[in-house]
Amino acid sequence: MTHPSFLPFPHATTSASSIPLLECVTRSSILDFDAGEWNALISRDEPQLRHDFLLAAEKSGMAINPRYVSVRRAGRLAGVAVLSDADIDLLTLAAPNLKKLAARVRRGPLQRFLILRAQTCGPVITNCRPNMSLASWLEDEEREGVARELIREMDGLGSASLRVFFELDETASAQFGPALEASGHVKAASLPGTRLPVEWNSFEGYVGEMRKIYRRAVRDDQAKGAGLSIRIEEDFADLADEVFALYWQVLERAQSNFETLTPAFFREFAACKDSRLVTARLKETGQLVGVELLLVGDSMVQDLYTGVDYRYNEEFNVYFNLVYPAIELACESGFGFVSTGQTSYKFKSRLGIEPFRLSVYLKHRNPVINAILRRIHPLICPETPTVEHRVFKSEAQHINTPSRKILAANP
Repeated sequence: MTHPSFLPFPHATTSASSIPLLECVTRSSILDFDAGEWNALISRDEPQLRHDFLLAAEKSGMAINPRYVSVRRAGRLAGVAVLSDADIDLLTLAAPNLKKLAARVRRGPLQRFLILRAQTCGPVITNCRPNMSLASWLEDEEREGVARELIREMDGLGSASLRVFFELDETASAQFGPALEASGHVKAASLPGTRLPVEWNSFEGYVGEMRKIYRRAVRDDQAKGAGLSIRIEEDFADLADEVFALYWQVLERAQSNFETLTPAFFREFAACKDSRLVTARLKETGQLVGVELLLVGDSMVQDLYTGVDYRYNEEFNVYFNLVYPAIELACESGFGFVSTGQTSYKFKSRLGIEPFRLSVYLKHRNPVINAILRRIHPLICPETPTVEHRVFKSEAQHINTPSRKILAANP
C-alpha cells in the first residue's frame, strides 16, 4: 500500500509549495526493505526492530501476518512500525480472581470469552520496547507529524476487532501517545519493565558494591553453581531443540505468558548478529541444564528468556546463576544498563534491578466496546506493585516498599 499525504511542518521561510511530502508504504515482508537503509534508522539498542531479527521472526513463523509500515519524508526513511496478528486474552494481566472466573466461563460454550483476534504493534519477544521508531534527525514538530502518519496508516489496516500497541515506556508514550489517544486508543498499565543501571567495569566491582546481605546471597548462588560450566555462545543454532525444551519448562511455570516461542525461532534467532546464548552445563557430564537468551546493543544487554532443567535447579541454583553472566558482559563491555524483562520482581530487586513503568494502548473497532474498555481497563490491566531494596552501599535509605513513585497510576 502506498499513498502520499501532506502534513504541515511550518518554518519561517517555508512556503506552502515546499511543505515536505510524507509518503507511507506498507509491505508484507521485511525483505521488501533494504537492510542497510532500514538499520540506518534503527539503533542497535532497538534489536527487536533490526532487519535480521525481523527476518528471523518472519521466517520462523513467529510473526503472524506481518506488516511493515514506513513513512518517508521527502524520500528519506523517517519512521517505521511493525504489525502482526495475535490472539489476545484481555485477562492476561488481570487479578487472579478474575482469571479464575474467566476460566470457569471458558469451560462452557464461551471458550474464547474475552480472547480477541488483535492487530498488535509490539515485538514478538518480550523486551520492554515498542515496535515503532522515528528517525533521530527529525525535528520535534516533524516527529509529531511522522508519528501521526504511522498511527493513521496502521489504524486503517487489517480487519481485527482489537488494536494493541505495547510496550511503551515514558519516552515512547511521549512520542506516540498523543497520536494514539487522539485516534481513540485507551492507555492502560502493562507489567513493569526492569533494568539494572551499570556503573561498574567488572562483575566483582558490582558485587563488591553490594551491602553484605545481598552480596552474601550472590556468593551463595555462585557456590552452589560451582558444579556448572557457564559460558556465552554466539553460534547456537544446533542447540535449538535443547534450548526450546528448557525454555518450555520455565514457560509451564510462568504466571503470565505474552508469547510462546518455537524451536524454529531459536534456530533463526541464532543467526542474528546481536544474539547470544548463556549456557550452563554440568561439569561432570556436559549435560545442558540451563540457558539464557540475550540481545546486545551499543549500550545495553537485553536478557530475554530463561530455560532451566528443574531437576537440577535447586542443587545448583541454575536459574540465578544464569543471570549473572549478562551483568558481567554489560560491566566488561562498558554498557549502560541490562534490560531484564517483566517478571520475577522479587528476585531481581535483590540484585539492584529497578522497575519502570510500561504502558499499552488498546482500541476496539466497535465504539461501544471501546467505551467499555476505557472504563474497565484498571480491572483488566491493573497496576502491578513492585518492591525495591537498598542493595548498594551508596544508596541512602532502605526502601522495601511498593514502588508507587516509579509506577504511578496511568492517567
